[in-house]
Amino acid sequence: MGIINQGILGGFSGKVGPIVGFHWKSKYYIRARAAKVSNPRTPKQQEQRGKFATAFSFLKAIKPFIRIGYKEFTQEKSAFNAAMSYTLKRAVTGNGKEISIDFNRALVSMGTLMPIFEGAAAMSNNQITFHWKDNSSMGNAEKTDIAMVMVYNKDKEAAVYNMEAALRSYCHTELQLPEDWQNDELIAYLSFCSADGSSVANSICLPISVTELVRWTGLSRGFFYKNVQVRQKLEEAIKQPRRIDVQQPSEERNAADYNFQELKKDFNSCQSENQRLKAENEQLLQKCSILQKEVDTLKKRLDRKEIALLKKL
Repeated sequence: MGIINQGILGGFSGKVGPIVGFHWKSKYYIRARAAKVSNPRTPKQQEQRGKFATAFSFLKAIKPFIRIGYKEFTQEKSAFNAAMSYTLKRAVTGNGKEISIDFNRALVSMGTLMPIFEGAAAMSNNQITFHWKDNSSMGNAEKTDIAMVMVYNKDKEAAVYNMEAALRSYCHTELQLPEDWQNDELIAYLSFCSADGSSVANSICLPISVTELVRWTGLSRGFFYKNVQVRQKLEEAIKQPRRIDVQQPSEERNAADYNFQELKKDFNSCQSENQRLKAENEQLLQKCSILQKEVDTLKKRLDRKEIALLKKL
């Protein structure tokens, strides 16, 4: 049953025949009721539900982070829905029963603030150390931008994060991990938010050095944690951030490429027009010079005639 809230012409909430009314962000909306699915378990439908469940499970664990990370997209939808939309389109991979998150393509924050391009993350005991290169002079990046760091546990489907970790100019910060995460596979993310909270940067996924070494060598994590010489080399290595290729969403890249091409066309057009006007200006200057000579000649003739008349008088 639908409930009318502001008279017969006002908005309503609930079901009225084939229409559903609801209230969101101080506005009333209506939509058609979902049709009953005659065969709700087709392979395609099950695959789509699997993708949705995979994306939802990942984002649910980091929901408070997402609220800040996608705040620039909350005009038409919630931050969580915006993150779901991007994740389903860009970060969920596989088909059938082999569906997973591509964590390198996943964005836990997205926005217009300049990201960092050189960073690293390293694990020591129960702590992740993040390092990055200060790029405050690039675009709209400021030294006062606030670092947002997160580590996601793929095995436990849980996350720890700090949304006010350090200033961009500090170039490093630490994040404490639960003690029982020692042997789990972890993913690190780094992003930034402007000091006034109005803009957010695209997050970048950072490989965690010990995890990568364990995968490459087959040795245990304990080998790297307990070996003093290895620990020393790791600490020296993480102080030299490696370059990270930040993958912008293809739609944004295409839009940027299109805008660049359009600007290039406008520039070439303006340059051609400028050359044409310059040539016309040179022609006009030549004509002015000729006319000036003619004026000077006529003036001399008039002066001679005046002198001749005066002599006759």
